[in-house]
Amino acid sequence: MDIRRPIYIINNGIMDHFDEKTENLKEIIRSAGSLLISYSGGVDSTVLAFVTKEVLSGRMACAIVDSPLVPRSEVKAALELAGSLSLPYRVLKSGIMEDEEFVRNNRDRCYTCKKEMSRLLLAETYRLGLKNVADGSNISDLSKYRPGFQALEEAGIIHPFIDAGMDKKDIRRLAGVYGLPVSEKPSSSCLASRIPYDTHLEPETLDQIEASENFIKSLGAGQVRVRKHGDIARIEVEIRDFSIITGKRDEISTYLKKKGFKYVTLDIDGFVSGSMD
Repeated sequence: MDIRRPIYIINNGIMDHFDEKTENLKEIIRSAGSLLISYSGGVDSTVLAFVTKEVLSGRMACAIVDSPLVPRSEVKAALELAGSLSLPYRVLKSGIMEDEEFVRNNRDRCYTCKKEMSRLLLAETYRLGLKNVADGSNISDLSKYRPGFQALEEAGIIHPFIDAGMDKKDIRRLAGVYGLPVSEKPSSSCLASRIPYDTHLEPETLDQIEASENFIKSLGAGQVRVRKHGDIARIEVEIRDFSIITGKRDEISTYLKKKGFKYVTLDIDGFVSGSMD
């Protein structure tokens, strides 16, 4: 039986059949038989992992694909969260920064990265005796520039949220239903997304960006991106957090310049996901 259902469209929008979508999600997961969840500790993968554990019990596991592209704080938080939710997990080390094509940082870098990630996940799935790999891609992602999505499709990674017709708002709502601590967690992305295309990726640059973002977050800002344009740091935060940046201007400037930036700026457009695209 084909359990995939169409997205409900009314007045050019997606209907809020939340309960039906949730039940459809569970049935999609159940039909998979067993799953390895591509897990990052973000809201999407955490909700998917939690629901999968509820539906499949011992026939699931989570895998974190770790590399220098992932902020250390995110890896630590993901592991702690998995432990608190009793999610079985393993950490898979990626050597993507040794891939010459990837570090050239062209517009298809995400395709190269997701292809390597898929290879690691599929190998772990086979090792564990599971049937499929699933990720937290959702309908909201389909309107964005996602060259890595093609690599996931080619590898046969399944996307239960997309099949269930669920977008980001649905997933956050479901996180709230389950009382998960990630329901309001800001989105995260790989550190390479802070660097313009065709600028060679260096581990030192990734460390510079990560340290700068962590410092700004420590001052109270929520969503933070430090985009690197040569020796210029372009800070993106939510507009409501502008006062934090201006109020701590001297501390931020001093810290980022110690990290190697010559100029420090605040983007008055605020945080924009994928602004380097």
